[in-house]
This record gives sequence, C-alpha cells and structure tokens, in this order.
Amino acid sequence: MDKAYMLILGYRLDHSVDLTSVAKTVTQVKEDLLMLRSYASLSPEAHLVVWTSALDTRPLVELRDRIRRGHSSMVESLVWLSVYKASPYVSSTIDVLGNLKQEPLRYLVAYPMKKDPEWYLIPFEERRSIMAEHIGIARSHRYSKNVRSYTTYAFGIASYEFLVVYEVQSLYEWVEVVERLREAKARKWVVMEEPVLVGELIAGW
Repeated sequence: MDKAYMLILGYRLDHSVDLTSVAKTVTQVKEDLLMLRSYASLSPEAHLVVWTSALDTRPLVELRDRIRRGHSSMVESLVWLSVYKASPYVSSTIDVLGNLKQEPLRYLVAYPMKKDPEWYLIPFEERRSIMAEHIGIARSHRYSKNVRSYTTYAFGIASYEFLVVYEVQSLYEWVEVVERLREAKARKWVVMEEPVLVGELIAGW
C-alpha cells in the first residue's frame, strides 16, 4: 500500500464550548480511518483542528458530515484534502500505514504549498538533484529525529498543489529546522506556503 487520503478540518467554536470535550467526542469515531487526532489550534484560522486519514474518501465524507450534524456550535473554517503517496524524489518505500499508526508527537504543523510553473519545466533529473539537497538538509539537522514529514499531493483536487504536514515534538526545534531549510535552492520555486496551521495535540482521549 503506497497511497492514502488525508483530510485536515478546522473549526471555530462558540465561547461556551469546551474544547477538550468536543475533541473527545469527535475522535471516538474511528471506523474505516487510518488515524484521527484533534488539536487545540495556535493559529487564527481555527480553534480546533481535526487531522484524519483513510484509504478511501467515503469515511472522510462521513466523518465530516457526522461532525456537522452532531456539533452545531462548531463552524467549519477550513477543509484541506490531499493524497498521500510516494515522492518521485525519494527512492525508499513509504510505509503509509506504519507512519500514521505511530504514537502522535505533540504538535501538528500544516500548510498548503504551490510551486512556480517553471519548476515543472526543469528536467526531472535536475529537479531530483535540487530536492536531494533539500531532503539532505532536513534529514541531517540535529533536530530531525523529532520531526515526521508527510508531503501530500493535491494536483487537480484543490487550489494548492501540495499539503505539507509535519508532526513535531518541539516548536522551538522546528523553527531551527525551517530556518536552516531556507537556505535550500528548492525554495526558489515556492510561490505559496500559507496559511500555516499549528496545533497542540489534545491528550486524554
């Protein structure tokens, strides 16, 4: 298995709503899902973030509908859909199920991304070389062991091309990693990477 669907949902909550209580009821629905987690948002786009994945889109549609019908006090503020599949720039096989079934790290960081059309006109081998530098910087960083990266694809199903998702243990360490990655040549072709959504895992469910 090398493919799965990912969905990130953002919700604004009424002041009377208990965030932890709502997150607990939402994440009890796990049928046909590879994973389902809730986060207290640290970004202005939402109060609650739901991150989930499945092998088919139907469970994602059903989850979204169940939240809509069961929590009238929650207003959906963002919907990010993407496909998780193997990168053409990485030769190793990706274990999607294994990655998503790991114990979650403390923070979720996610953002939509788009590249300049000129990027796709560069010969593939040159693109692979450019991405190899980017990947090498990320993997060799002293804080990389505390980062899980999920580059997912949205060509033709969203206004963005990629949905980049990270699990990180420390926001401080994550800032250090990203600052170093700003030196990678691949960044030259990035034309969109916002809004950045940050959430802290809601424990206890």
